[in-house]
Amino acid sequence: MHHTTKHLLYDGKTSPIAWNWYKLDDKDPNTPCPRSLLSCVSLDSKLYIFGGYDGIARKNDFYSFDTEKLVWKQIKTCDIPPISRDRHVAVVYNRSIYIFGGYDGFNRVNDFYEYNVDTESWQEVIFCGKEGPPTPRHSHSAVVYEDCMYVFGGYDGNYKNDFYKFNFTKNQWTRIKSTDHVWPTSRYRTSCTVVDEKMYMFGGHDGQQQLNDFYYYNFKKKKWNLINYSKSFEPSPRDSHILAHCDDSILLFGGSSGCAKSDFYQFKINEGEWKPIKHDDGVKPSCRFCHVGSVVNDKLYIFGGYDGKIRLNDFYFFVISKEKDLTFNSMLKFVNNPQYSDVILEFPEEESCEKKFIYAHRLLLSKYPYFEKMIDDLCGYEDSTEESKSFLEEFPDEWSGLSSHENSMHSVKISTINSEDSFPPEEEKERAIEDIEESKSDIEFTEEFSVREQSFCDKILSEPPNEEDYLSDEDDIELPLKINMNDISYDTCLDIVRYIYTDYCEVLLENAMKLLKAASTFQINRLKDLCERKISSSINSENSANILMQAHSTDATTLKEMSQDFIVKNFDTVSKSDGFLKMVTAYPELAVEVLKKR
Repeated sequence: MHHTTKHLLYDGKTSPIAWNWYKLDDKDPNTPCPRSLLSCVSLDSKLYIFGGYDGIARKNDFYSFDTEKLVWKQIKTCDIPPISRDRHVAVVYNRSIYIFGGYDGFNRVNDFYEYNVDTESWQEVIFCGKEGPPTPRHSHSAVVYEDCMYVFGGYDGNYKNDFYKFNFTKNQWTRIKSTDHVWPTSRYRTSCTVVDEKMYMFGGHDGQQQLNDFYYYNFKKKKWNLINYSKSFEPSPRDSHILAHCDDSILLFGGSSGCAKSDFYQFKINEGEWKPIKHDDGVKPSCRFCHVGSVVNDKLYIFGGYDGKIRLNDFYFFVISKEKDLTFNSMLKFVNNPQYSDVILEFPEEESCEKKFIYAHRLLLSKYPYFEKMIDDLCGYEDSTEESKSFLEEFPDEWSGLSSHENSMHSVKISTINSEDSFPPEEEKERAIEDIEESKSDIEFTEEFSVREQSFCDKILSEPPNEEDYLSDEDDIELPLKINMNDISYDTCLDIVRYIYTDYCEVLLENAMKLLKAASTFQINRLKDLCERKISSSINSENSANILMQAHSTDATTLKEMSQDFIVKNFDTVSKSDGFLKMVTAYPELAVEVLKKR
């Protein structure tokens, strides 16, 4: 599906479509001011946000958003609310919202307040018992399970990994002590959510670096477990993200890995792996961290945060579908899987490692003209029998025909009939089957009467196959096609293959330029556009000339224009950079273009 470059504005008059991002109206006069480091919870069909930091001062204002009426309301009471703060936590228990801890601009705090939504009143929670609350802290995390609130980690002058629970029925704090060797390391700015009898926790910052370890705490067994999951599409290390739960999935959005992020992931609990979520339409929220999010009625709401430059108060929701089976999930298992491949991309040996391979499929690579031509040239397709020639002449649009390799081993070039009206008559189907059997290729007819190569399914192992693995006196079986990849790195090519299979690629600044060059070479225009947009967000006085040269060499028109415009506006600074001096020598015509624009 084509992705619009415009926001889908939601007015509540039509039903939102699953797997789309929608932007809510920010012209409501009651919309909270831009802020980060706030808290958010959901109760009934409403979202509640409290406090945060607006760039000048900590806040203690309190708002609700009605997800059915689509209106904000500032909640004001006669009671004394909690003092202004940020980096606190909020949870819901029964009909009350609880606020604990945070930073008031001068001190870390550990006070505890309750807001009852029915009486619309605040009161401070007074605890009893021998044990006291956690030390004053901020950037901790908290969840509710049954009758208790659980608080983990944070910062009290030191990074913490202590674990407390507060029993609402007894008003008692209890510190949960470690009973085994598996226990999360100290951290703050992590995020947690509860699914069934488990609390899941991802990432955070330990004072030295961002993390992407993933734990759950089993409330019944009173035990932490480190989750081992597939690394194919794991979220990068980060803090200040959101983690939310919907049905059998955990959703993760945004955060900071040193710079703001807008990537979106789903962890299917029964499958045990992270996968990027692809939206069908609409523009997703911009990069941000220290934002909030919550799921209400199968919609994930995202509000506010900080993008590294300004604080935000934009408001989005993503429609989650319980029924949709993403093609992405189905296709991911075929990426670099030797079992079903019929193409091997071969990379030259490097000094520090052996030759590498990527296993792929002709049908999928051939979606793009560059690969299609490469495969056709290497295969040297020809008609293999006179009978098949006559069949192909009679049905030229339906079949691409039987062909043979230069090594005389037989193959079938893939073609799918798209309409029942174009199906050959039954006797021609039988003739086709006879022709194919004579060519000794292992194929099968699908319900759509398409031909699919099956000559080496379940036969390719982790190393590229040798001819003797496939040939015997009794049969001739086609070998996978080998393609030498001399001008692209293994990692970049693997990203390209993943994109071809799943229509998804996480474009990061560190790999964007390499992907741009590859996408330009392989004529993958949408990926090229994604790379241009990512790189354009990083243009500055030091790199703008280098980016302009790269954009020129890869025919990245949009990126070229943006870098030229930046240089023109900041010419006095950019013209003194090493990159600009290099550009004058290597690409004098680009320097002339810039000067003409001034």
